[in-house]
Amino acid sequence: MVTYEASLRRRREAVYRAARRHQPFGGIARDLLQSLVLLLLLACILAVRINFTAPH
Repeated sequence: MVTYEASLRRRREAVYRAARRHQPFGGIARDLLQSLVLLLLLACILAVRINFTAPH
């Protein structure tokens, strides 16, 4: 029973490592991309607000 549980644990760890290896972005790159997207969204919201509140 112990060897069966150990083999299951090894298989789970191998799947976990393989899944982590195939991520398209690392942790830092993903954080930078999310920050860039948020800044772009904020800039769009600000531009729309300035456009609507500007006197014509």
